[in-house]
Amino acid sequence: MTSTATEAKTARFDWGGFIKKYAIVGILILFIIIMTILSEGSFIQPSNLINVVNQIAPIGIIATGMTFVIIINGIDLSVGSIVAMSAVVSASLAQLPTAPKLLFPGLQGLPIIVALLAGLGIGALLGAINGGLVAGFGIPPFIATLGMMTAARGAANIYADNGRPVSYLTPEFNFLGSGDFLFIPMPIFLLLLVGVVAHFALNYTRFGRHTYALGGNEQAARVSGINIKMLTLGIFTLSGFLAGLAGMVLAARVQ
Repeated sequence: MTSTATEAKTARFDWGGFIKKYAIVGILILFIIIMTILSEGSFIQPSNLINVVNQIAPIGIIATGMTFVIIINGIDLSVGSIVAMSAVVSASLAQLPTAPKLLFPGLQGLPIIVALLAGLGIGALLGAINGGLVAGFGIPPFIATLGMMTAARGAANIYADNGRPVSYLTPEFNFLGSGDFLFIPMPIFLLLLVGVVAHFALNYTRFGRHTYALGGNEQAARVSGINIKMLTLGIFTLSGFLAGLAGMVLAARVQ
């Protein structure tokens, strides 16, 4: 009798845990239903749904990098400013020679890979600085990334000549924001690619296991031989790298 009661108790469905885990999904479904009713069905048209996902793709890319930071009990307030810095740097290297307002005359005609590497590189560099401040100097992530948020935003404004719009970009660069790959809009394709790689890294690699270990118990992770400082540096660098990618996708939408 006791065994049966124990098994029944064990088999009882955990509604509280289920709701806690999937509440956001239910809210999203409810939102879709409400918008569908208000728009008389046009909201769930495939073309509109694709457009919605296309618009939120850069945010999803940023959120993927932030996921790693949050897992280790950190926070990165600087991603928005890193997006801005990466956007203006990459776009300035991808302007057409015929652009009426060249941000940096003489830098046109460079291979597109230069602009892409510059955008990703500046994002990774700023993220690495965040990681260095947190891991190397023991500065709390909130304070370190708050400072970077202000510094990177100011640097982006200065780099862009006090906020001058950077337009007339090359078709190759614009492809990131408005092109299609295998009939999938590039922003969505990049979001899917980043999501798949991040899922694999978190669940099937040593890097992912160490990330969860650090987030679960830093002291235990340290005594088990995990290099806490290098892991923290790598995770903040990854967050900056993905913010840089998102910045280029946003910049590439400018026609």
